Amino acid sequence: MPIAVTSENYYSVEVDREYLSCSQYQRFLTCEAAEMAYLRRGYKYPTSEAFLVGNYFHTALESEEAHEEFCQQNFEEIFKYKVDKATGDLIPTGKYAPFVKADQMIRVCIEDPTIAKLLLRYGENEKIMTGEIFGVPWKIALDKYVETSRTIIDWKTAADLTKTEYN
Repeated sequence: MPIAVTSENYYSVEVDREYLSCSQYQRFLTCEAAEMAYLRRGYKYPTSEAFLVGNYFHTALESEEAHEEFCQQNFEEIFKYKVDKATGDLIPTGKYAPFVKADQMIRVCIEDPTIAKLLLRYGENEKIMTGEIFGVPWKIALDKYVETSRTIIDWKTAADLTKTEYN
């Protein structure tokens, strides 16, 4: 019986051993040895700035609660800070440039009438689904799923819309 996939375990090595995902498939294409080291021995991939900024953007569009939780979990990567000498607490003094830019992107999305309509549509954020493709179990997390109209919304960020890249 496969593991039940939840928001708490979606990114775990245990679930990745049971289910393929688009990201895992891409990692296999990049370097099979690294992905097998991750699956067998728990090799840790470095967290990229692009991944953090993308998740920062996603959680802001998901809900205030999800965004606040993400910011707390990744406080030192998002915020410039100083340490209060008396208490040892971290006091934010600003955000690093990529997250300032992400805040601008979020503001543009929220203020754009077309995107605002998508944000306001009734649906489930971060909907997790599983299934099989050619007998292989797969997992997916949909950014927003509107079941009544069978609509999937997939939020994307890009470093540069004018740059051409090939794979």
